[in-house]
Amino acid sequence: MVAALLGPVEYGFWKVIQVGLDYLGYTHFGFMHGMARQIPLYRAAGESEKDHGTRQITLGVTLLTSLGAGGLVILAAMPMAAEVRLAWVGVACVLLPTQLFRFLHMICLADGRFAVLSGANVLLAVASFIVMAWWIPRWGLAGVFLGLGAGYWAGVLFGWVRGIYPWPPGFNWVHITRRQVDPLVLPLLQNGF
Repeated sequence: MVAALLGPVEYGFWKVIQVGLDYLGYTHFGFMHGMARQIPLYRAAGESEKDHGTRQITLGVTLLTSLGAGGLVILAAMPMAAEVRLAWVGVACVLLPTQLFRFLHMICLADGRFAVLSGANVLLAVASFIVMAWWIPRWGLAGVFLGLGAGYWAGVLFGWVRGIYPWPPGFNWVHITRRQVDPLVLPLLQNGF
């Protein structure tokens, strides 16, 4: 649908920009993958405090790195041509909900909450489709970003209502020990970038 609505030139440009968005998805530095590995281990060992702390730390890292990477993308896009700058600003704006949705995905896998994951994916698809179908003919590539943003935020809201996101996120970096962080990051280092 997106290809038909954008046309070949704008769709090709979107696919190039989408590669950047995909790579920005790794700005969590492996914390999400480590979290998905550690949560079942902590749950099996009956260590609910470590389980909850891992969720908080990972959510905190996800928020900080998404906002930081988004800000850097916007700064880097400032000297670019207007259309290219708009595309990269769109990527920066969609990065936070994308990463929060990935967090939901990893938590649902770790907890075996596949009904929540399925519901969030359905909302992502439906909301994205509806918004894109309406806005792409009017705004072109900006309609793609509106659709993605709407879809990801719908899934994130669904996950929040279903209790996926721990609050508050783990921003108390003073009390984070290397023992807590190593199990979260080591899976990424072991598997490579």
